[in-house]
Amino acid sequence: MLIRKAFSIANRTRSKEEFIWEMEMHGYKVDWKKDHKYITFTTPDGHKCRDNKLFAEQLLRKNLEIYFALGGCESGLADQYKTYMNHSQPEHTCTVGDGLFNLFKGLLESIPYEERFTPPVEDHQLDKMTVMILESMGIKVEPKALVYYSANNQQEEEQGYGLWM
Repeated sequence: MLIRKAFSIANRTRSKEEFIWEMEMHGYKVDWKKDHKYITFTTPDGHKCRDNKLFAEQLLRKNLEIYFALGGCESGLADQYKTYMNHSQPEHTCTVGDGLFNLFKGLLESIPYEERFTPPVEDHQLDKMTVMILESMGIKVEPKALVYYSANNQQEEEQGYGLWM
């Protein structure tokens, strides 16, 4: 929570003084003295944390000093703070199809392969989409692994198999 709050406030303040004041307005104490090596943050519940323990380079003392010297939220560095804020609250724009594709891709990536891929199915056949996915990952697919739909399409249409609209 401290990291998110510090990024959020740094993203909308122009100076060190504004940053400290706004952090304190949200219940956080900021010990940022000229003769100290680190900034020490104190959370509303009393936990203390130095800037180097937050695992965020943008919140290190030297980087914040540069950020505020250049104008804070009005500087060119402000995009880095906005980027972090966007990563902390990602937008969910993934569709079901994307999710299934990523799941399938992850499964395929976890299977060890030796330059060629022979599917573990009995008839060793894959559809064209699967072959394209495998090839985009740099995996060569043996010719016998391909499914040829053109020969079976007419027969399936006559028998009512498959999905046609």
